Amino acid sequence: MDMLKEIQEFRRVLNTYSDCRDCGAVIADENLRKPDILNPGRFRATCPLCGRETSRDPFPSESEKQLFELMTELAELDKQKHILVIVLITVAHEILVTSFILRLLERKYCPQDIYFAVEDSMEFRSKLKLIKELTGKNLEQHANEFGFKNLYKEIEDLKAKRNAFVHEGVMHKLINKPVGTFTITEKAELDEEDLKKAIGCAAKMVRFFSTLFTKYGKYEQPEMYEE
Repeated sequence: MDMLKEIQEFRRVLNTYSDCRDCGAVIADENLRKPDILNPGRFRATCPLCGRETSRDPFPSESEKQLFELMTELAELDKQKHILVIVLITVAHEILVTSFILRLLERKYCPQDIYFAVEDSMEFRSKLKLIKELTGKNLEQHANEFGFKNLYKEIEDLKAKRNAFVHEGVMHKLINKPVGTFTITEKAELDEEDLKKAIGCAAKMVRFFSTLFTKYGKYEQPEMYEE
């Protein structure tokens, strides 16, 4: 797939999903994205899973989608902007992680002031640990379960390229080059293939989180405690 088709496919993905406000199923079906006249910015349709006609939220959210759209616009510019695309994808991943935590807490009837405090006060690594505490698995394990087996390797690769740019001010990647019986690591410039892989990774990331949001979409029955 060439660069333009990769970008077009990703834009299609961004305009495909919607999130049922009743059962929490995030479904890829453009037919479910019919405008909700009473709730601007939302959709209204009969959910194919729970069967209810209800309001549906866009997925990713509008603010998240704006970030992804900026990424695709930068991808169409000259190659000096390629590293910015990679940086934005890693930022988008962190935002989706935070959104998932808020979803988990909301489905457990956690008060809003508490889960917004969690959002503001926890560093990213702590958020990843919290996901494992609440679900029993880390994100890479969830990705493997849903068939996205290389997703987190790709995300780590993007983070390495981002860190090289942030900390060293250079736009490069590391490649392993065999020399006789040894392997040496060399730096190489980012190219269009790196950008295509990054955009493909972003599309997989949206698909993965849609599946994750669906799995943890239902509200849990609060436990009753005897006095």
